[in-house]
Amino acid sequence: MGNIYHILNRGVNKDPIFLGTNDYLRFIYCLHRFNNRGRRLGEREDPKEYLKDPPPQDKLVNILKWSLMPNHYHILVEEVVEGGALKFVQRVIAGLIIF
Repeated sequence: MGNIYHILNRGVNKDPIFLGTNDYLRFIYCLHRFNNRGRRLGEREDPKEYLKDPPPQDKLVNILKWSLMPNHYHILVEEVVEGGALKFVQRVIAGLIIF
């Protein structure tokens, strides 16, 4: 707990991973929605509606900084619970695939 991690990922061959506004919005939605010990992947919401008034969280990590570029992203997180950074990354990536 308390460790800080730099999480990043880039598209294959530096290809874009964000193709438009909806892709960025969906990623931001996943950053918030899946940073929560109590949420499950099967629950679906409209990202725009969810982000207007997001519910309280039981956080895995504190997101310190994030940056999204067309072909990659950076996220700087501080772990709140033991193993939280790994669980957060797994959930966000799975959420992007599912949603």
